[in-house]
Order: sequence, then C-alpha cells, then structure tokens
Amino acid sequence: MAQERFAEVIVEPSAVVLRGPQAVHSLLVTGKTADGQLVDLTHDATYRSAQLSVAKVTGAGVVRGVANGR
Repeated sequence: MAQERFAEVIVEPSAVVLRGPQAVHSLLVTGKTADGQLVDLTHDATYRSAQLSVAKVTGAGVVRGVANGR
C-alpha cells in the first residue's frame, strides 16, 4: 500500500471480550476507498494493547489474553 488514502478504516470486531487468560481473538482491518472498494489492511496495520498486563496483540492482529481484566 503505497500511501493509499482511505475514506474509512474499519476494525472488526470493534470491541473484543477475552474470557480467561488463554483466550484468543483475531482482528480484521479493512480500508474503504472513496469509490467504495474494500482493501484488506489486516497485515499492514500496526497494533498495540492498551493493557499489556491483560492482553497482547501480535503484528498479524491476533489478540491473546494474558490475565483476567477489563
């Protein structure tokens, strides 16, 4: 993606609930162009966890529970 502009970026699901410290969930990131074309950005996106003590996220968008939390 050579600096392509997107009218909208969608992350699905918009919220993740992990039940237990071994829970795993994958994120899907999609860019929507001005003409409505959808582009999978999952592997181009940058991810980070707001609470590393509760969950970690890989560069591929896989969220893994570390401990119980909110």
